[in-house]
Amino acid sequence: MFFTWLIKYFYYFNLKYKRDLFIKKRNMKREDLEKKLQLAVIHHSKSQFADALVYAMEILDEDKDNPLALEIAGFATMVSGDFEKAIAFLNKRIAAHGGNAKVYVYLSLLYTRLGDSARASKYFHLASESEANMGVVWRYMGRAYYEEGNIDLAIECYEKSVSSSPDIHNTWVALGTLFKVKGDYNKAEKCYKKAIEICPKYAETWYNMGNLLGTSNRPEDALEAYMTALRHDPGRYDAWNNMGTVLLDLGRFDEALRSFIKALKIKPNYTRAYFNIAKLWAQKGNPKKSVEALRISIRLDPSRKVLAQTCGYFDHYFDNPIFRGILSD
Repeated sequence: MFFTWLIKYFYYFNLKYKRDLFIKKRNMKREDLEKKLQLAVIHHSKSQFADALVYAMEILDEDKDNPLALEIAGFATMVSGDFEKAIAFLNKRIAAHGGNAKVYVYLSLLYTRLGDSARASKYFHLASESEANMGVVWRYMGRAYYEEGNIDLAIECYEKSVSSSPDIHNTWVALGTLFKVKGDYNKAEKCYKKAIEICPKYAETWYNMGNLLGTSNRPEDALEAYMTALRHDPGRYDAWNNMGTVLLDLGRFDEALRSFIKALKIKPNYTRAYFNIAKLWAQKGNPKKSVEALRISIRLDPSRKVLAQTCGYFDHYFDNPIFRGILSD
């Protein structure tokens, strides 16, 4: 009797242990996918589509019908020129979850580029019908024109979008970024301020404001904008990196190094952060540590070698054998 009870006891707790272990692993996988999805969205919002696609594909390996990953994969492959693959991703998204204005606009653009005007028109009308307010449709058309390099048409579409839907903060952010590209910093700042007025806690707006203020030679204001972005989203590795560059320009080396390290803790293979750390140690007169960081940066992105030779930060080390070695490898 005792042994029967003991066997049941161990059997019960073995099942409980396996169940708890399964739940723990499942939760860890979910957290990992959520982190990758966040990184995919960040890269997508910054038009870094190759990186966005890498994360989207990793998500789809685990969750084949993830709607946002399918949308990002569809747009990223469209930008790369693989139209048929992009259509496949977007059709899979529609089959699994139905369509929306964004997906239909992407398909409309794809078929336009393929010369299929009938299907392009069909999907544009579906986009209009699924989004009664055309603000969203104009926004995605503007995004597409931007990716094609037509900034003036992109601005026109975004201006129509904010005129149609003035309370969508994302659109104001995108319009501000386009004005920044055009060099109209006053209009860009007004757009970001409008976005902040609508949604004060949106980290993307504060991040873009920081970039604008840094470019406008207003470092203290830029730092405040980056810190606000990070209060709302501490996982913005790009904000940590860019804040570090402002601190570096101000000569606040210890704070800058902490910012770059924060960026690398979030995104360990972030080549820009390693490059900036190399610049920091070069300015502090430590060629050994500088070349260590520069070597990693170049390994992650070989184009950094040319940048290191032309940016001016390492000029006084070109006669150093260590630097000559890494730049001539």
